[in-house]
Amino acid sequence: MEIVIKDLKACERGIVKLMNSDLPARTSYKLTAILKTVRDSLQSLDQTRTDLVRKYGVQGKDGIIRIQPGTDEEIKFKEEFEPILEETVFLDKFKPLSIEDIAEARISPVELEPLLNRFVIALQAVSEKPVGAS
Repeated sequence: MEIVIKDLKACERGIVKLMNSDLPARTSYKLTAILKTVRDSLQSLDQTRTDLVRKYGVQGKDGIIRIQPGTDEEIKFKEEFEPILEETVFLDKFKPLSIEDIAEARISPVELEPLLNRFVIALQAVSEKPVGAS
């Protein structure tokens, strides 16, 4: 599956939310494989972001390096980091879940939407009657 990095990052939250749900062992196993695949792909992104924060950030009194809003350094950081979010990665080594697999999970529509048709496949019942037929 090909996916843009920023979309993959958006999926991570929903996957973690599902991981914290009480689901059957089979579903939990599949979720673990999905989360590992996602995190492996995002590890490079996180390292690049950390390197850029070190490059353009300023260390505060608390010892934490931050990008100062409204500075030339913030602009340079964004110029380097934002194009990376538009890159496409290829994910494999996981099997998507069906919506039935996560039917008992408590997840908001905002968390579920990025997962649909990527990591969670909604199986639709096909009616033999056309819509609107009696």
